[in-house]
Amino acid sequence: MYLASPMKTFLVSVLLMVSLALPGQAQRLRLGLKAGANLGNGVGKDVQQSKLRFAYHGGLTANISLGLLGDSVLSFQPEVLYSIKGDQATATDSSINSSLTYIDVPLLLKANIAGLFFEAGPQISFYRSSGPVTFIDPATTTTVSKTGYGVAVGFGYQDPGGFNVGWRYTRGLSAIEKSIPNPTGQGSTTLRIYNSTLQFYVGYLFGGKKSKPRAPEKEPASEAKSPAPK
Repeated sequence: MYLASPMKTFLVSVLLMVSLALPGQAQRLRLGLKAGANLGNGVGKDVQQSKLRFAYHGGLTANISLGLLGDSVLSFQPEVLYSIKGDQATATDSSINSSLTYIDVPLLLKANIAGLFFEAGPQISFYRSSGPVTFIDPATTTTVSKTGYGVAVGFGYQDPGGFNVGWRYTRGLSAIEKSIPNPTGQGSTTLRIYNSTLQFYVGYLFGGKKSKPRAPEKEPASEAKSPAPK
């Protein structure tokens, strides 16, 4: 489904994240924020000399404890992220040649073992920019697919208070370019070029465990003194 307004796309993504956070079996919900850097490029059989593009991402997270294997070992973590991808390829290369802006919605299963966490799951990406972009060849313009699908895997560290830092790799499974009819009218053409992004981020989940104040130590009871001899 095509959503003309980027704001509508963002609102739909937020509603999706909230609806996923409401099931009754969820034992604990924590909301948070995150932001970080992107290193993106194009991958696939039709890519030639794609160069890394440095950009950024940031947005909202929701972490839902599943109550399995302990209170916070396994959890479900949907996110809504504003993310810039693409690459820095030269004009003659078969690659992206553009900065592409997306609203990413990763749906991750997260395992936390003594602060060290691992995460993996599918990701839906909504292309945010409007209008055609320079893609493959600066002499032509190409329509980018409005919706993309991919996977995300990562790892990092999270302390009990909610501060976390991590690395994540996302890889598109659907081509960036929208399928375009051939000039001959026979079928359509889609170059096999996909987004590939390495992310480094820091974040914070609210509602973490707070350290309890240390109880004052009791003074040892004084020994009873025997009465002085008369």
